Amino acid sequence: MQPFNHLKIWQRSHALSIAIRKLTQRRSFRGYADIKGQINRSSSSVPWNIAEGCGAESKADFAKFLDTSIKSLNEAESQLQTCGDLALIPMDVCTQL
Repeated sequence: MQPFNHLKIWQRSHALSIAIRKLTQRRSFRGYADIKGQINRSSSSVPWNIAEGCGAESKADFAKFLDTSIKSLNEAESQLQTCGDLALIPMDVCTQL
């Protein structure tokens, strides 16, 4: 077991999930509540799975949680692209995130 909040990847993914949540709170997603909810869930899932994996009993179990985090990150990236394409979020902001 290791402290998750000491991991750089947890720190960065946590910062990303907070940035996305703040961004989606400030912007209008009228008619796109499904996208707003899903991008918040997928981006939050990344650091949460890393944290959960830090409590795993084996390296193999930890690797499974990291794999899930990578998949959630890919999902969030795709959702950011969709938000940019729909002009819900400026494309330069999507790229930066």
